Amino acid sequence: MSYKIALNNLIIQVDPCDHWSTEKATTTEVVLARMGLVPMFVGLAFAEHKDNVAEAVVQMYQMGGWSQDPSGNFTPEGVKQYPGDPDQYPFVAIRPMDPEQEMASNVKVIYMYEHDWVAFQFKDDTFKHLRMD
Repeated sequence: MSYKIALNNLIIQVDPCDHWSTEKATTTEVVLARMGLVPMFVGLAFAEHKDNVAEAVVQMYQMGGWSQDPSGNFTPEGVKQYPGDPDQYPFVAIRPMDPEQEMASNVKVIYMYEHDWVAFQFKDDTFKHLRMD
């Protein structure tokens, strides 16, 4: 069941693909705990580095960089797919609340998945992803 949370200068859509059941504990408290510090990095990046949000988040995180695994892909809805593995559905989609920040950014939406994966969908519908645990 999809719903939205306003957090700082972000809109966080919980269960954007309507995949997760209530058994997966998609309450607001659980979702916020699962997201950890990622919303803080994303909010700062949209506020201070609109033109390159994704790189700003990676620089602020400072614990690695982009995944170099070319074998997987993403659907336009943000579903992460790898050959031989079950599809991974995002548990949240993050966008800026401010329309000016959204227009100035090269990022369309940021998805978060189980196992600490975060994917950035750019306005040209390409993706980059990394682990942020």
